[in-house]
Amino acid sequence: MIADPDVNLLVMGAHPDPKQKRDVFHWFEMRDAVQLSHSIDGVAVSNFVLPLYSREATRPGGRNDFLAVAKGRRWLRSFGVNPGAAYIGFYDPVLGEHKTYELDGDATPRAGVRSSWR
Repeated sequence: MIADPDVNLLVMGAHPDPKQKRDVFHWFEMRDAVQLSHSIDGVAVSNFVLPLYSREATRPGGRNDFLAVAKGRRWLRSFGVNPGAAYIGFYDPVLGEHKTYELDGDATPRAGVRSSWR
């Protein structure tokens, strides 16, 4: 709760799958979209999203995650998700249900545990 005091909030934004052309309501989370830790000078540090991540408009020189680590030559886009064990959850008003989205199967076990909490 210290890291995610607003864990019960939803933020309206683009569907995480770029092929879907509609808005959804994202869980207001701090690490789910970037998940993995990285090493800086031999010290393990956790990445987390920044406020700009929850906005559609980008700013020159702005970044969406603290470490700004490019995954597969791609920077984290607003309302997007990094490859690996990262995922994001959202409420889809068209389907009337909560969903999770990931780029690959690495996040499935973690997302399954998370969805059992809801």
